[in-house]
Amino acid sequence: MNEPPKWKWKVSLTLISLSMIIIFIGVAVSAGDVKKFQYFVSVGGAGVVFGFVKFSFDNWKRMVWEEDDSDDDE
Repeated sequence: MNEPPKWKWKVSLTLISLSMIIIFIGVAVSAGDVKKFQYFVSVGGAGVVFGFVKFSFDNWKRMVWEEDDSDDDE
């Protein structure tokens, strides 16, 4: 049977969720101090971006359409 590959999302979702929690903690801890907030956003933002990149690379086969060389319209 030729089934399509399954979505791999558990590690990426966990990484993105933890990064968002870091950003929300930064909002609570910084209390108006822009320098502290900038550190939390830098770390959390990098985690979010890395999570989306990891999700894309893990699921690349699922997201790429294969070219069909047959000319059915002719």
